[in-house]
Amino acid sequence: MKGECTTIVANKYLFISYHCSDGRLRYPTSIKSIDDSPNSAAKLQNIKKLANDYISKLILMGDDITKAEFERYLNMKLKPGKSKMAERDLIKDHAEMIKDMREGKLLKRKSKAKYSPQTIAQYERMCERWQECAADPEGNFKLSYSMTIDSVKNLISWLVQKDYAQNSIYDIINNLQIFLRYAKRKGYHQNDVQDNRDFTVAQETSDAIAPTFDEILTIYNHKFEMPGMERARDFFVYGCFLALRVRDLQKINDYKLCGDVFEVFTQKGGKRVVIPCHWIAREIYSKYDGKIPVSCRQHLARYLPNICRESGITGTKLIVYTEGGIKKEVQYNRWELFTPHTMRRFFATWMYKDLRRQPREIMPITGHESEESFFRYIKIELEMNAEEILNDPAFKKPAGL
Repeated sequence: MKGECTTIVANKYLFISYHCSDGRLRYPTSIKSIDDSPNSAAKLQNIKKLANDYISKLILMGDDITKAEFERYLNMKLKPGKSKMAERDLIKDHAEMIKDMREGKLLKRKSKAKYSPQTIAQYERMCERWQECAADPEGNFKLSYSMTIDSVKNLISWLVQKDYAQNSIYDIINNLQIFLRYAKRKGYHQNDVQDNRDFTVAQETSDAIAPTFDEILTIYNHKFEMPGMERARDFFVYGCFLALRVRDLQKINDYKLCGDVFEVFTQKGGKRVVIPCHWIAREIYSKYDGKIPVSCRQHLARYLPNICRESGITGTKLIVYTEGGIKKEVQYNRWELFTPHTMRRFFATWMYKDLRRQPREIMPITGHESEESFFRYIKIELEMNAEEILNDPAFKKPAGL
């Protein structure tokens, strides 16, 4: 990407010339300039500013400036009649974005890391929901770059009527908003609907569990008859004290224990994290001589409830969630609520609640970039909170009363 945007006069018309990432763009503006009057000078300055603002924005974001996208943007700004006649296909543009993600041509804006297969798959699933609603005559949803906020509200109403959970609706709407902002930066449209304050759905706080240290210790000390259950248990407990995402744990044998710490390069954030080795993690590491039996997410998710039930995890938990716009409540056994994600949730909550560590001390280990995202992992359950308060002397009846 090199060169400077220049505006020149040829045959009494204004042209834009720029060296893009993939070659030189010579763009006819279709705007006539016939003299050196102030009016013609103002036209020239406006065109220069329009082009340079677009270029500066992409350079700031670290994006390539391509001839095709620059030309589409200029068509939209300088030839609005032509642009309106040929509105781009949103679905095709979305498919092209997914293709660029898979090929590594489109990277994350902040970290410049590649998108994970899980993230790409989520974008595809969300797009399927938009298309499903647009194809339903009762959806009243227009899936195009000219959609209005009323159309977006129709999409939300349709999702509620189809009994989608609130967090699923949040994901669907949030992904649409992210794509529309991406498409606008690319010059595909000039609609501002994605910035409307009503283009949002509240995210519902997950009412999952964070195991106590005693529960993890109970699971660790249980003797299993089946070797497969024991290996899956060891992988789960090991993960509880490393605070890594499951896909980072898949590569854990690529990293070695260096003295009292693990040094790991995380896949999602592209960060180097240093993890202190807990004595339980050290025992498991030694048990397998540094070759931990790795379980994939699906395998671990299938084994975990049985592992926890057989280990003697007891108690129940009332889960409240929103589905189809209606609050629902279900009483679960605690052993049913253990998932692969429980590992990171346990570590963050245990460090924060039991060890009284500050977020700034824990986040370098968990790899969280903001306290907002970190605190979504903290699960101080209502029952435990109430029990801790009840142990305060203020809640005890004084002797002699």
